[in-house]
Amino acid sequence: MIPDIDITALILAAGESRRMGNPKPLLPLGDETALERTVALFADAGIQDIRVVTGHMAETVRDRLPNLPVKWIHNDMFQDGMLSSIKKGFVAIQTDRLWFFLLPVDIPLVRHRTLASLLEARSAGTNDASLLHPT
Repeated sequence: MIPDIDITALILAAGESRRMGNPKPLLPLGDETALERTVALFADAGIQDIRVVTGHMAETVRDRLPNLPVKWIHNDMFQDGMLSSIKKGFVAIQTDRLWFFLLPVDIPLVRHRTLASLLEARSAGTNDASLLHPT
């Protein structure tokens, strides 16, 4: 796929995972973790600017996955909920980015075709939508 240089992928991975017991980004999913699977989804689509918002156990997540091709963003207000991570990530996105994908790390099974369909809809420019979402 052709690299999309005006798109950022923003992965939310700051939650406490209280009910899960272990950090969700590090949960095994086949031969990889949920975070590795989510990063690969965007990287395989040609998105080069992938950012991960961490919070709870941020150092553990970064230390366990040091080779991920991402920019780490720390949300020190992660206890305030997901919206605080969205805000933190949004502020960190470069102003020259026209679009961004937003995906919580605990939804790692998005199909490659779903992402491709969204990218196609954006590229087609046949609608005036400022927000695209799969249905």
